[in-house]
Amino acid sequence: MKRKLWLALAALVMTTATSAQNICLGERIPDMNISSSIGVPVEQITTDYVCLIFMHTGSAPCVEAVSSFVAAAGMYADLLSVVLLTNEQSDGSRDVLRPFVRDNVSVAFDRDGRTFENFGIRYVPFVVVYDTKRRKAQWCGTIRQLDKQRLNALIMQKPQ
Repeated sequence: MKRKLWLALAALVMTTATSAQNICLGERIPDMNISSSIGVPVEQITTDYVCLIFMHTGSAPCVEAVSSFVAAAGMYADLLSVVLLTNEQSDGSRDVLRPFVRDNVSVAFDRDGRTFENFGIRYVPFVVVYDTKRRKAQWCGTIRQLDKQRLNALIMQKPQ
């Protein structure tokens, strides 16, 4: 009996944990209400995929994880654009994010928090990769889960 109770409790915890972000793979991504002020504006991105990274510059582990990811994603610059998205308002966040900007890396600001809300973002850094043609989510999860192997498998498949 105790074992069944533990299994039920574990299932409940896993269900709650996996529903923390409300983006479903294969579905259209929610509306984004953002302004790009550093790098290529999101509306003008022409690569096959966009890697949208929700982040907070006040978190050193978050900035470190983003830095590692941006360096690894550079090899896919022809197919993948990276958009660093924050809901911070300060000039300090601009100073932290400016060094990341490259041809395939932009910074966007969710000034009213609506994009974070539409995607259901509860923790950062969180990543959503979507194809630009159909605007459908191809992958989502934490930035640590999106390693080189997964990124390669994802990018090498073509959007339908």
